[in-house]
Amino acid sequence: MELDGPWEAVVADDDVRRTWLDHEDPDPSTIVDGPDPDLEAEVPDWQPIRVPGHWRSTPHFADSDGPLLYRLRFDHPAPAPGERYWLRIEGIFYQGDVWLDGGYVGDP
Repeated sequence: MELDGPWEAVVADDDVRRTWLDHEDPDPSTIVDGPDPDLEAEVPDWQPIRVPGHWRSTPHFADSDGPLLYRLRFDHPAPAPGERYWLRIEGIFYQGDVWLDGGYVGDP
């Protein structure tokens, strides 16, 4: 499954990072079933951005020194018994942290 294409991003200033990273969802199923409305209200300025690409090629982020938070919502079926899927992240410049369904995956 290719994840290239339109994503969303927001400049990760101190307030956004604190809101996003410290947010504890009391109902983990909302991560799978849809966005948490409280978190959506607290981080309202998500903008469209193309992946792959550099944020400075997007007019909204052209003057930003980063960092940015990126997000993409997608559906994918669960693996069949005995199967597994791999998440391959390429082209992260300098540093990145990855979450999937609310769980920390790692630092590619």
